[in-house]
Amino acid sequence: MPRALPAPLQDLIERKSVPLCLPPGSPCYDPTLSAHIDRFASSDERLRAALHLLNDDVARAHTIAQENDGEMTCRVVHCISHRREQDFSNSNWWCRQLDHPLIQIVHGGETLKEAQDRACRFTDDCQAATRGASTVCGAQKLQDLKKIQRDEIVALVEWILEQDS
Repeated sequence: MPRALPAPLQDLIERKSVPLCLPPGSPCYDPTLSAHIDRFASSDERLRAALHLLNDDVARAHTIAQENDGEMTCRVVHCISHRREQDFSNSNWWCRQLDHPLIQIVHGGETLKEAQDRACRFTDDCQAATRGASTVCGAQKLQDLKKIQRDEIVALVEWILEQDS
């Protein structure tokens, strides 16, 4: 049975979407959760990075991921961090390096290569969406991308919790 998140952190999982991209210096979703995250995940850098990413503290998540670059789950956080920082080409580079089981779970594909390609297309779609949604269809696409990204990060957190149980 997966380890449960404490109530304050459970709110992060229940968010409906997360911002697609955050310019440097953007405030996180809930600054009061940073200390909760650090305490709860003090012994698991993967979980700490993923929870900070879900709390929109992209800079902190990115730093943790970089410091733990040899760990495959931190590479996923690193990839998503670059996408959320609007460093799309770097995110796609990281997508091509990923061999994490979650990439096929989230993005689908019969093979790892196909899952990597789909993850890169998702990043490309995010980049296109940052240019503005001037139509109803474009606005809906933006909302869909935000939800997919939220689901991706939540799946990452849940995967880590399940592995730790």
